[in-house]
Amino acid sequence: MYQKLFFLSVILFLFTSQCSDNGVKPPYKDRFCEISDTTSHMVNWRVDTIGVFSSALYDVVAIDANNVWAVGEIELKEYPETDRHNAVKWNGSTYEYYKVSDGSGAPRLDVVLGFAENDIWMFGQDRYSFWNGDSFSHYKIPLGEAKGSTKAAWGTSSTDFYIVGNNGSISHYDGSTFSLMESNTDIDFFDINGYVDDETGEKHIWVLGSEDGVAVVLQYKDEQWINIWNMDLLGNYRFPHALYIPDDKSLIMSVWSGLDQIGGLYCFNQKDLDDNHLLAEYSTFVFGMAGKSLSDLFLTGSFNQTEHFNGKDFYMYSELFGDGRFYSVDIYDKNIFIVGRVDQLPLFAHGVK
Repeated sequence: MYQKLFFLSVILFLFTSQCSDNGVKPPYKDRFCEISDTTSHMVNWRVDTIGVFSSALYDVVAIDANNVWAVGEIELKEYPETDRHNAVKWNGSTYEYYKVSDGSGAPRLDVVLGFAENDIWMFGQDRYSFWNGDSFSHYKIPLGEAKGSTKAAWGTSSTDFYIVGNNGSISHYDGSTFSLMESNTDIDFFDINGYVDDETGEKHIWVLGSEDGVAVVLQYKDEQWINIWNMDLLGNYRFPHALYIPDDKSLIMSVWSGLDQIGGLYCFNQKDLDDNHLLAEYSTFVFGMAGKSLSDLFLTGSFNQTEHFNGKDFYMYSELFGDGRFYSVDIYDKNIFIVGRVDQLPLFAHGVK
């Protein structure tokens, strides 16, 4: 009897080992792009246009539902046309407008990064401003600490964040100075996103750039930026533009096919970007992406389109559709905040799930 049990155990072991080598999924901790549930598409939207002609909002950050900052260029009706503002705060009931300036006008701002209500950073052409909860301080980024305009920012705190921009520029801020990092490319970067492992503290940071339809994807590893992939084709897709890093295994990228006028949401294995698959297709040229999980992603872009991926399919909110663009989206709890422009007017949309 014991011999029979032994032989049965050996056969079972060989069978399960063979199955493992023939497509059976590995344990969850080793998988990427694992989607285990779906979320509701239902969102109630409030949409406000502010300012007058020749204005736009380019980026938004939500500290909480009643403390949301957006930046851009804003001409207000109640002020002379030359009295431009460049930041606005939503306090939960009204908008508060700011002229973020060192005395030489209110230049266009493109990026806002926030960690707390008294810890807000705003970036323009070659300068940045810091809001301490009461007032702004203004600084010029010295030559050698960054190059080109800032296009995106990501970080864990005001003593540990990164900005990316034109001409292959990646800079790290340590709380006192910016340090220009070697990217080994002069391609323009327009997105950076990351994930921090709660248990180990390990950071998974990725940067995306593109030029003439060729994408460059960089990973921060061993204290240096490594060019992981020069991608010139994903099927007919040639225009990647936004990144989302949901965990330590997956990388989500939005891509666009000008030939077919269709977008695709691709999921990549962080350990091997050649290991990827298409999650779903949509009709938007995406400028901004934010999510709470792989099954709760919002993408915004051309024609004021906003699409939600719930882990299974996309849903487009037709009530937001217009002849403009949404540039940025951020999420806090059940609140979704989107900014852009329509008919040359700044647009601020607030959704609640």
